Amino acid sequence: MSKTNLFDSMQTCVVKVRKDGSLSPSRRVREQLRRRAGDEQKIVMRRLQPQDPLAQVRKILHSLVTPAEAERWLHAPLAIFEGHCPIDLINDGEPLHVIEILECLEEGSYV
Repeated sequence: MSKTNLFDSMQTCVVKVRKDGSLSPSRRVREQLRRRAGDEQKIVMRRLQPQDPLAQVRKILHSLVTPAEAERWLHAPLAIFEGHCPIDLINDGEPLHVIEILECLEEGSYV
């Protein structure tokens, strides 16, 4: 496989990041990568640059509601966050709970 074709066939996949910082793709992902790349190709995994949590939240929100509704939601005290505003949780360094809730909503799960 030529260098150009190898880079053209590269794709992004989701992997778990272990506590020690190493990457751990699921078994299914590893098998798919081996099938696509072949045993002779080296599979390199690297972490994507972390995205700004507020930007990530806004991106998910904008896929669900209008930008104006997203801003109202970010600044509203919500029971699911024990009366805290999502923007306050994000600014206080606790964006994961907000992101998890939004991902559930995005997938159609109810919380």
